[in-house]
Amino acid sequence: MATSIEEYENPSQIPKPGNRVLMGRSKSLPVAISSTQEENASQIPEPSNRVLMGRSKSLPVATSSTQEGNASQIPEPSNRVLMGRSKRLPEATSSTQEYKNASQISESEQGSGALLRRRKILFEVTSSSKEDKDASQISKPVHKLGIEQGSEALMRRQRSLYELYSSTEKHKDASQISKPEDQGDYWRYIPLYQAALRGDWVAAEAFFVQNKDALTAKINENSETALHVAAGAGRSSKLIYFVKKLVERMSTEALKIPDLFGRTPLHAAAWVGNTEAVKILLEREKSLLYIRAQIWSALDMVARNAKKDTLIYLLEATKDDPLSRLFPDDDSAAHFLIQVIASGYYDIALNLVGKYPSLATSIRADGDCGLKALAKKVFAFKSGSYHRWWQRIIYNYLVTTEESTSHIRGDIENAVDEPAVTRQRCKHLLEYFYTLVPPIKKIHDQKKMHLQALKLVKRLCAGVKSLNNSDAYNLHAKDALLTAAKLGIHEVLEEIVGSFPYLIWATDERGLNLFQIAVVERHANVFNLIYQMGDNQQLLVQMRDPYGNNLLHLAGKLAPRNENNLAIGAALQMQQDLQWFKEVMKFANPRDKDWLNKDMETPATLFIREHEKLRAKGEKWMKETANSCTIPAALVVTVVFAAAIQYPGGYDRDGLPNFSKAVAFYIFVVFNAISLFASTTSLLVSLSILTSRYNQDDFHYALPDRLVKSLFSLFVSITSMVVAFICALHIMLGNKPNARILCLVAVLANIPIHFAWLHLPLLLDLMTPTYCPRIFGKQSDRPFY
Repeated sequence: MATSIEEYENPSQIPKPGNRVLMGRSKSLPVAISSTQEENASQIPEPSNRVLMGRSKSLPVATSSTQEGNASQIPEPSNRVLMGRSKRLPEATSSTQEYKNASQISESEQGSGALLRRRKILFEVTSSSKEDKDASQISKPVHKLGIEQGSEALMRRQRSLYELYSSTEKHKDASQISKPEDQGDYWRYIPLYQAALRGDWVAAEAFFVQNKDALTAKINENSETALHVAAGAGRSSKLIYFVKKLVERMSTEALKIPDLFGRTPLHAAAWVGNTEAVKILLEREKSLLYIRAQIWSALDMVARNAKKDTLIYLLEATKDDPLSRLFPDDDSAAHFLIQVIASGYYDIALNLVGKYPSLATSIRADGDCGLKALAKKVFAFKSGSYHRWWQRIIYNYLVTTEESTSHIRGDIENAVDEPAVTRQRCKHLLEYFYTLVPPIKKIHDQKKMHLQALKLVKRLCAGVKSLNNSDAYNLHAKDALLTAAKLGIHEVLEEIVGSFPYLIWATDERGLNLFQIAVVERHANVFNLIYQMGDNQQLLVQMRDPYGNNLLHLAGKLAPRNENNLAIGAALQMQQDLQWFKEVMKFANPRDKDWLNKDMETPATLFIREHEKLRAKGEKWMKETANSCTIPAALVVTVVFAAAIQYPGGYDRDGLPNFSKAVAFYIFVVFNAISLFASTTSLLVSLSILTSRYNQDDFHYALPDRLVKSLFSLFVSITSMVVAFICALHIMLGNKPNARILCLVAVLANIPIHFAWLHLPLLLDLMTPTYCPRIFGKQSDRPFY
């Protein structure tokens, strides 16, 4: 039971509730008490410890000023009644219904915080005299509500009073109570915020006249100034003018004001690549460039967001600065170089490493460095790019010059070093013509990028080599070598092994060497480096992994899914894996063919087990493809055979065709016969595919060869049938046919031919690995080891 109300002479003497009273979210409750009838607000009994555990919700208390008796007559609810949520209870009152003696609340009530809390405690008369006629009629339903429904209204009133008293006791000095202005009144700056986003200087200037401190004020929840917002809003002429006017008005120190994340206006402009705003800021105060937001400088932000124009300007602005001025430690320098490489700016990275050689050997805290970052860029090298046959021809014979990368004026060395100026000019002239043809320009730019990336690898390797430290070699080059092997970038492997030969024996976390990785990942261009080795290749080929697998075991495993997806259909996937197995077998020792691994499996046994499901899928795919060829081939046979015994134009008395002397007739006969024989061949070959045994070895050559012949014969038969039809139509029209009709027929005849040859990519994908398996072999004359 709570202490009786007579024991408290002053509201401040009300004891604080127990530890478990205010666990929920407490909000102030306006209490409706008539000033003429309430004896003392402090006489309200204190709630027990377990009353207010939940969130309290508001319960409007209906009391009439003429009918309410004494609040102290309301009985106390039980301890576990009021576990619900409470919200604020709006109650209306007049100014004459405030407490009679405000001095009894607290001596510090004159403070702004206490005053605000007093204003929240308002009195409201929400019900008329018809609802409650005496105070006893109020007490009973409220008591009943406390027992049966939680007595929420009463306890909220007690809680509100306790919050008021606790606040006034805590802040005895009114000056210690925080004002609303200290908490950030950002709503005042909404017009300025909108003007900064639009670049409306007229509206902003008018706002500055009325608010003198708005120029440097933080106008949003991120603590950004108007200059932050405008610099990061865009690159329109209005926004640039807005930034320029702001910079002219602001002091140097004001330009360095950070936002919530430590970013200056220069960081905001650099993040979005606003080069003009960056120029305006740096012309006013260059030291902004060296301020770091946490670990990020403006250079880092530009490189990370791939804003090349802004990056070039910033590097040119710092061309005379030493590396230590731009980056305070090795970690930040390495981080910047990695960001430049990740954005694909190999020309800029090449210049930076040329100007600051220590960048090549800088390493980040997590162990990453420039060489590792470059080894992850698959498409930066020719081996990671796919070209069609005509693109390969253009790529190989295209004359290119590397892009002049001396964007950063000064003594940054030029990436292009041609001995003859005339030759250089001729190449630039050729490049100009390349730009006139978009497909050629695309290939030209790609080849230029490949050359720049390769030069960067060489320069980074030379920088690491200059350390003359084996541990440093492993730290910088080993991980880059293994990463390049996993991704199939043989150019990086050749350069790293050329600089650090002993790394050819490096192994990854799985215990696999370079060629074992190439076999597992199915990278033929990396495996082909074995052709450029001497007798040392046998030492690498005969190595075992931790599970006792030799190179043949690894070739017998199922190819990674990403490589499988490069083949069309499960049958071709099976063909590729068989080609890999047979190619690796050429380098294997004879005893390796019967070598048992820790699972007691030979390479052949492992291959059969791993590829059983793929073989079944390949069989299903091959049969479905053969069936799709059988139906049209049978239809073509029927049509052309009927045309062969019923020549157009009929027969004469001697049983000869009437138009047997016409040229069109001979063409008709020839193409009709070709169509008949070709469709018959396609039909028979398709039937042989359907009746095959489908052994795993059949997928290497026999089945793909049959499918190629079936598809090719079907395409020939359909094309020949259409030509024979056009000739027959010409014969039927007579010696003077209508030219318009023939032109229309010829155009329409191209439609079925076009759809038939839509299968040409499938035919080429089948023919290339079957008849021209050139994925293995020596790639260059350069010795690998």
